[in-house]
Amino acid sequence: MLRNESPEPARRLRAPTRHGEALCDPPLATAVDVLRTNRQLLQIAESHDVHGQSLHDLRREARAEIARLAGAYTSAYRDVSAPCDLHGASPIIMSGHQPELVHPGVWFKHFALHQLAQDLRAVPIHVLIDHDMQREPALHVPAGTPAQPQVTTVPYDQTAPALPHENRLILDPQRFTALGEQVRRGVQPWIRDPLIETMWPAAQAACQRGARLGQALAEARHVLEQHWGLQTYEVPMSHLCDTDAFRRFAAHLLGRLPIVHHEYNEALRSYRSANSLRSRSHPVPDLAEQDGWREAPFWIWSSSDPQRRPLFVQTRSGQVRLRAGGAESPNEHGRVPATVCEQTLSLSETGDASSAVAQLRDWRVRDGVILRPRAIVTTMYLRLVLSDLFLHGIGGAKYDEITDQLMARLFGCPGPRFVTLSATFRLPLTANPVGPDELRSAGHQLRDLWYHPERHLDGVAVPTEVAGPLLAQKREWIQAPAAASREEASVRHEAMQAINSQLRAWVAPQRQQMLEQLQELTDQARTDRQLTSREFSFCLFSSRLLPTALQRLATG
Repeated sequence: MLRNESPEPARRLRAPTRHGEALCDPPLATAVDVLRTNRQLLQIAESHDVHGQSLHDLRREARAEIARLAGAYTSAYRDVSAPCDLHGASPIIMSGHQPELVHPGVWFKHFALHQLAQDLRAVPIHVLIDHDMQREPALHVPAGTPAQPQVTTVPYDQTAPALPHENRLILDPQRFTALGEQVRRGVQPWIRDPLIETMWPAAQAACQRGARLGQALAEARHVLEQHWGLQTYEVPMSHLCDTDAFRRFAAHLLGRLPIVHHEYNEALRSYRSANSLRSRSHPVPDLAEQDGWREAPFWIWSSSDPQRRPLFVQTRSGQVRLRAGGAESPNEHGRVPATVCEQTLSLSETGDASSAVAQLRDWRVRDGVILRPRAIVTTMYLRLVLSDLFLHGIGGAKYDEITDQLMARLFGCPGPRFVTLSATFRLPLTANPVGPDELRSAGHQLRDLWYHPERHLDGVAVPTEVAGPLLAQKREWIQAPAAASREEASVRHEAMQAINSQLRAWVAPQRQQMLEQLQELTDQARTDRQLTSREFSFCLFSSRLLPTALQRLATG
């Protein structure tokens, strides 16, 4: 996007509302055209200098590295063919997500990844975004009876301070191992053959090998996919970040940080304008600047202190100083580190970054310092350097409106196009839907009992000598001319309040009954939303039905 252009209108991406439907934007049948367009776009940027190396050569190096890493990582737990030679003409189709027990709409990307690779004779690689934070280790699982289903939360590990997936150990192996049988029993009234029954032995095997929590979940899911013929590679993002190709890409951004810092915030400003957002922290905060230090779009932590902290950079002639936060810069959990990691790179805005790459590598080996990209830089690297076609979910697609602008600003070419995929599947749970009219009616009646209690006195034993004068006074105040001053209006309001307060005592039982009814309706509506949610994990669904349905959607 050129500087004087107005931001493009916001994209409207919505998950399907009907069970069994998919979102494919653009349609999967057009993937070959998208792939061809992307290769043409990437050719425009191939000569871009990435601090001493062309983007073309960086792509060749990075793609060779990911072939080796993905082949080695995947073959450690499931049968795969030898890594293909990515120095050749084979395109790479890629997707990415956190290593979690996702819902079927996210799992759909894995089926589409396999199918598109088959159709386009491409290499399918799924990247585990394992430097994101681990969520609460628990599943939402149906409970109760078929007649009165409920939703319960089943933990599969101890609750602990949030850590990146790549650092999160399994703290309670016994609880983790027991999840498969516990969930199987829970869903038995509705699902006779849940997928977790087939996949959990692989999770248990990974746990016994000492795998990290996210790693065990991802391996179990990937082994399960092999049962359905899905031939894909997987590799953690943490492994890619420990390559020299990524270090050069990071050094390129760090060496040009004054420009990157400005353009990053400008891309965010443009996105907020296009989407009518006022908050400067949505969808992500602006990069900060304080005391001559600029925040970079990276996270940093160390093996001895695995709490993510923002990376700050100070640029001086021929040198770039890095530090993890600062004395007044706490980590994302509010804790100020006792020690602050610091490093100086021999790096100017232009020139060769080979020395900086070696310094970043030594920093990692010597001090255990871990440098990871934030979301926008993550997908920028995956789409611009590693892949020819990327498969996004809805959330990632929205984020990458920012990434597209940033790539255009920094690399001089439009961002490669991607495909946005999602699907909606719901468990066969019987709900008792509460319509909005019921909730609205109950709320209206409660309000009427409060402000107009006189309308609800029929059948209430109210002494006429008490109610009569009160009702007459209220009619007089209602029929009185409009107040001429604020003081008169205040007198009228206080008088009406006093009358209503006395009348409410006679309808208090009705109001209490209506309050209980509204609470029951609200609880029922909440339960209904939970029971009909599309967010239940794929592993709760039928192994006979869900994979077949996803395969059908992936083949069009």
